[in-house]
Amino acid sequence: MAKRRGIGGWVVLLVVMVVIGVVLVAGDGDIDRAVSRGREFVSHVAAVITGKEGDTHDKGAAIYEKKGDTGSSAVKAGPASSAQAKAKPAVKAKPASSAQALDYSRLQPGWGVARYALPAGSDTLYTLVSREGRYVVNYDPHTRNSRWAAYVLTRAEVGVKGTVRATSFVTDSRLVHKGWASSSSADYTGSGYDRGHLVPSADRDDNRTENRATFIMTNVSPQKPGLNRHVWKSLEGKVREWAAEHDSLYVVTAGVLVGSKGRPLKKIGSGVAVPELFYKAVATRDGDGFQAIGFVIPNIDDCNRDYRVYAVPVDSIETLTGLDIFHLLPSEPKYDKSFWFK
Repeated sequence: MAKRRGIGGWVVLLVVMVVIGVVLVAGDGDIDRAVSRGREFVSHVAAVITGKEGDTHDKGAAIYEKKGDTGSSAVKAGPASSAQAKAKPAVKAKPASSAQALDYSRLQPGWGVARYALPAGSDTLYTLVSREGRYVVNYDPHTRNSRWAAYVLTRAEVGVKGTVRATSFVTDSRLVHKGWASSSSADYTGSGYDRGHLVPSADRDDNRTENRATFIMTNVSPQKPGLNRHVWKSLEGKVREWAAEHDSLYVVTAGVLVGSKGRPLKKIGSGVAVPELFYKAVATRDGDGFQAIGFVIPNIDDCNRDYRVYAVPVDSIETLTGLDIFHLLPSEPKYDKSFWFK
């Protein structure tokens, strides 16, 4: 009994017939082109027969994706086979630190350098990016404070004042959406504490949108008026002077969320912890290296108004907080007070 011709046999026969036909009807100069078109037709028909029409389109074509950061191009090959197309994507390794988990280059041009300001040793789950305010915080729901706020301050930013200061503080809607405990402006009413900015309002006043972003409660911690309105305010002004002088600064700041001698922190309102100490760390480039300075100031009304007496190496802040600050800088920054106070 004769065997039935399979699909492959029909395809081969069809190829032979088409090639013979185009050779007979085409002129010498058109044979190559006709054969090429014949092959495309045969390929299409074979795909329809086998039900794999979609696989024939652009198979093996290379897609070039320009890399904006490096200016180089990477080649991404199309699927080589249906088996490869169905293969499961490789599992990405979990990032080791909050700095590795965030891609700041996507925020806006130039913001990628903010990675140098990010501390290590923080839970990435609670790391929140403010694109409008161009800063990052690591939030602690237990204390309803941010463990740190990190940002870059440039000469261009301190040289522009394009809006008036906002007046109202708002709850961070991201915390509500995630179901995390949050603070509100009402927690501070009658508490004896100011709503102290971590990223200062005056560091983000080019326009109304970025200034309002500094009035979100995840950028606020309870500060005594004697701290917030005097020495802390003076230190913030000095940081802006340094930015104008050195072009760019990396800044990390917040309250220390661990009580002294293991004691629990005082709380106000619905459970907002009151830090006993506040810190600020600042770094900038100095030739081929970096310089960094830190400040640790008590959260009391009668603190010394000369911020220079609170200057410390950044290592001291790391000991208090358990953070690894400026760990992504290309080299270990130096601590030289004469560099900052000339």
